[in-house]
Amino acid sequence: MSRQLRPPALDELGLVGALEEVVESLGLDCAVVSQDLGVLPPGPEAAAYRIGREALTNVARHSGCTSAQLTIARHSDSVQLEVRDHGAGRSGPAGVGTVSMRERAHELGGSLSIEDTDGGGTTVRAWLPLPAQRGIR
Repeated sequence: MSRQLRPPALDELGLVGALEEVVESLGLDCAVVSQDLGVLPPGPEAAAYRIGREALTNVARHSGCTSAQLTIARHSDSVQLEVRDHGAGRSGPAGVGTVSMRERAHELGGSLSIEDTDGGGTTVRAWLPLPAQRGIR
């Protein structure tokens, strides 16, 4: 049951390493841009991983291209993740994967946008809030 809650790759490789492993398994040529994310709370970290994994899987399955860019950044109040490709763009209604990405972001009080990119391709952006840090007295 615990494996369903938190992917083991996060404990073994961290968020960036786990997503790089997804990129490799999908055979994508993907630039991964990130900073030192530090220790992330389990909820936002797992959501970022699952959203990133689904977005990268969609690039491999539906975009018609084999390259993408994954950007992950931590801010004082949030984690932001972006997956951008230069493929065919979106077509048709949202599938199960798209719905699940949106639900994961919303469960944390965050947001997810999926937009066609000028010149072709798709950009998926997730904004995931981090729980407020309690001050030490």
